[in-house]
Amino acid sequence: MIHEPLKVSGGASEKESMAFPADKALVLLVVMAVFVVGSQAMSRLELFGMEIPEDATVTACDGRLVEVSGSQAELLKLHNEERAEHGVAPLCWRTELANSARSHSEDMMERGFFSHDTPEVISPSDRTRSHGYPSAMVGENIHLRQISGVSESNVRDLEGAVEGWMDSPRHRRNILDPRLSEIGVGVAIGKHGGDLHTTGAYTVNFGTLE
Repeated sequence: MIHEPLKVSGGASEKESMAFPADKALVLLVVMAVFVVGSQAMSRLELFGMEIPEDATVTACDGRLVEVSGSQAELLKLHNEERAEHGVAPLCWRTELANSARSHSEDMMERGFFSHDTPEVISPSDRTRSHGYPSAMVGENIHLRQISGVSESNVRDLEGAVEGWMDSPRHRRNILDPRLSEIGVGVAIGKHGGDLHTTGAYTVNFGTLE
């Protein structure tokens, strides 16, 4: 398309006709500044809303209050929200399962693998028994993802992990199985397998002693 030269009437030059009035320029600058400041404030508010406390307290299966990480508590909450939505009784926290889950997340992170079985073919039930959980009926979900934060997961990371599990029939079955009434969660953050970005390795162990 060919553009015609700007036609100017009343003797004004093309340069003069394109000049922006000073008062309008000032108003535009003020509006832009308010928009930028407002956007930055909203971003900070959204970020704060996604932050997870470093520590939290949950109720264990025996009724005791147990101190856990904020990420562990958030994952417990997200699992029980899914179960409540589908009419399944909530999971209670079992420290032995959490210890097994945490050790597996840390092992996957340190050695750069991603599997339910370790390179030595140690299974989830082998690990839970070695951490003092005697039940043969256990389930396990694992997830690996690049996290949003520098050194910690935020709510969106954990929601993404649970959404991924719920989208998978096998993992969804573990979350919603009414026979599995106890849970332990393990989280490890670091560089997985030489990756440059920061990764979260999440392990959830389910079980029942009934």
